[in-house]
Parts: sequence; C-alpha cells; structure tokens
Amino acid sequence: MVNTTLLNTGLIREDINMKPSITLESETMIINTYSPGYCKVSRGTTISNSKIDKYFAIGLYSFMQRCTSSRYVTIGSRVSIGAFSHPTDWLSTLEFQFRDSSKFYGDTLEPKHHKSIDDYVKTTSIGPDVWIGDNVFIKSGVNIGTGAIIGAGAVVVKDIEPFGIQVGNPARTIKYRFNKEVREELIEIEWWKYDINELEGISFDKIEKAIQEIKRKNNDNRIH
Repeated sequence: MVNTTLLNTGLIREDINMKPSITLESETMIINTYSPGYCKVSRGTTISNSKIDKYFAIGLYSFMQRCTSSRYVTIGSRVSIGAFSHPTDWLSTLEFQFRDSSKFYGDTLEPKHHKSIDDYVKTTSIGPDVWIGDNVFIKSGVNIGTGAIIGAGAVVVKDIEPFGIQVGNPARTIKYRFNKEVREELIEIEWWKYDINELEGISFDKIEKAIQEIKRKNNDNRIH
C-alpha cells in the first residue's frame, strides 16, 4: 500500500468527498486509519486503527477495527469486523480490569492496577477480491483468504481459505468459487494488483480466458 493518507475525521455530519476519491457519508467516523483513497464508507459506519487499500467499499452501520484490508474488497451493511473480545477466564468480563471505566460507570481503578490485554488484541486480515454480505460477524484475528465470499448473517470464527464460500453460524465452507487449478492460477497472476482502468478489455465473464489475458499482460509488463 503506497501513498496512503492517515484519516482521523471525527464524526462526519454531512456527506463529504475527499481526494483522492474518498467518499464518506454522514454519521461515519474514521479513526487512525490509513488509505490510499478510492473507497466509500456508507452512513453510520465506524472504522478505527485499520489499513484499507484501493477499491474498498463498506455498507451502512458497520464496524471495523484493527483490520488490514486488501484491494477490491466489498463489505455489506451492519457488519462487525474485529470487535474486541473480552477476557472470559478473568475474575470479571468487564473492562474495568484493563482500562479506564469512569466514562461507563463513573468509577475506575488507578492505571497501575490495570492488567495487560495484549494477548486479546489481534489484527484481522482481509485478502483481495473479498465479498462480505450483510449482517456478518468476523471474530478478531481471523484471516479471510483471497477471493473469499461470506454469506449474509454468517458468524466467522476461523480463517477462510482463498476463494472459499462460507455461510452459517458458525460459518463453514460450503464450496469454492473455482476448481483447484483455477484457484492456483489466480493466486499466481494476482490480477488485483492492476487498477481498474488497466483491466480494460479483459474477458471478466470467461474465467479461463481472463486468466490467459492477465498472464499475457503480466509478461508484457516484465518485457517493458
């Protein structure tokens, strides 16, 4: 990810457009998040402490934190990605044990008495060309493989292999988008490294033909 911009918008009151090609709708909040642009964040969505790459779109009232997202990623509405998991084997499940809780309860411990939660803070990774449906929950620390699809309402608690299609609670892989040979070729050619305007003329609807066209394009670029 090159030429990124650090976004710290606060709460957006009205739709705004920023350069290069960043669309933020009203009620969104972007905190400590890097982006090279070419993305859209829909109304009511919060993204924090993340890195989002080019051609990224996320729907209404979603939440994403501590996440690294690759190019060509589409995320639906009311999606939760990387939400913090409270300790389940401590004395309590509440946050007063590890951070200032005064803003929640009007009472807190002195910082010296807070315990470390480093083992509970994990980064979620989303590979290129991933499509995530509405109302999906993705546990923090999960890796979503290249080209994966997650069906609406799925609860993802484990890594997803490249091009896997997962549904359900807990989510499970029901099939793959392509056969093994095609999956391996797609990983090899990395078509997603190209910008949209560089993919003009590719036979998108004929996967095997498209792969050959990308291979020729890759070879031409090596020659030049």
